[in-house]
Amino acid sequence: MFQDYALFPHLNVAENVAFGLKMSGQSQAFIQQRVKELLNQMDLNGFEKRRVTELSGGEQQRVALARALAPQPRLLMLDEPLGALDRALKEQLMRELRTLLRLSGLPAVYVTHDQREAFNVADRLILLNEGEIIQEGKPAEVYTHPYSAWVAHFLGMTNILPGRVEKTNPLTVKTDMASFRVNQMHMNLKTGSDCTLVLRPESAVITSQPEAENCLQIHVDDVIFHGESYECRGTGLPEKRPLQFVLNVPPKIGEDIWLKIDIDGILVTQ
Repeated sequence: MFQDYALFPHLNVAENVAFGLKMSGQSQAFIQQRVKELLNQMDLNGFEKRRVTELSGGEQQRVALARALAPQPRLLMLDEPLGALDRALKEQLMRELRTLLRLSGLPAVYVTHDQREAFNVADRLILLNEGEIIQEGKPAEVYTHPYSAWVAHFLGMTNILPGRVEKTNPLTVKTDMASFRVNQMHMNLKTGSDCTLVLRPESAVITSQPEAENCLQIHVDDVIFHGESYECRGTGLPEKRPLQFVLNVPPKIGEDIWLKIDIDGILVTQ
C-alpha cells in the first residue's frame, strides 16, 4: 500500500478492489463475493460504482487498503500510508487503520517517520538509522528505555543533557545545570563515565523549595495551552540550554522558576 495510494483513476471503487483478484485468475463469483466482503469491512457499502477521484482522502485510503487485502497476501507492507493527509484526518485514520489491520489478521510492516503514528498503530517497533537497527521492542518498552540519545530525540524527547557519573550507588549524574539521582540500573557505567540524561517532558513540577538533586532552574520563554496541560518552553540556567516540559500549572512568561524532576522521569543513556 503506497503513500499516495496509487489507485487506478479509470476504474471505479469495486474495480480497483477487484484488480489483484482478476490478475490472479479468480472466478467472477469469488471476486464479487470478496469485493463485497472487503467493502463492508471498510465501511464502503454503496461506493462500488463511485469513481476514486470523487472520494475523500480517508475513503481513498480505505479503498487502497481493501485492494491490498483482496488477494489475501501473506504479508502487508504499508509505505507511509498517512503521509499525505492533514493532521485532523490523520488522527482519525490512525485509529481506523489499527482496527482494520487487527481485523485482517495479517502481519504488516508499516513504514513511517512519524513517531506518534508508529505508537498508535504498531504492536512492535523497529527504529532504523542509516540502514541499521538501533532499537526494537514494544512501543511502551522503547519509549520507557531509549537505548541512546538518538532514539530519545527521534521519539520527541528534547530534554537531552550531557553528563558525567558522580557515583554509582545510588547512580548520580552531574550535568552543567544540576545533579540528578537516577532510579535506573546501568551495568556499563562507572564513576567518571560520560553519559547522557533524558528528562521526560511530563516529569516536572514547579517547586518553591529546590533540593540539591533533581531540581533545575529555567527561564520561561513561552507557555502554550494544551487543554488539560501547559507546554512550557524555557532556557535552562545557567547554561541557557533549551528545555521543554508539560506542566499542570502555567508559569508566567519571562519569570525564572525551579522545577523538580520526578526520579522515574530521568533516563540515562550512553
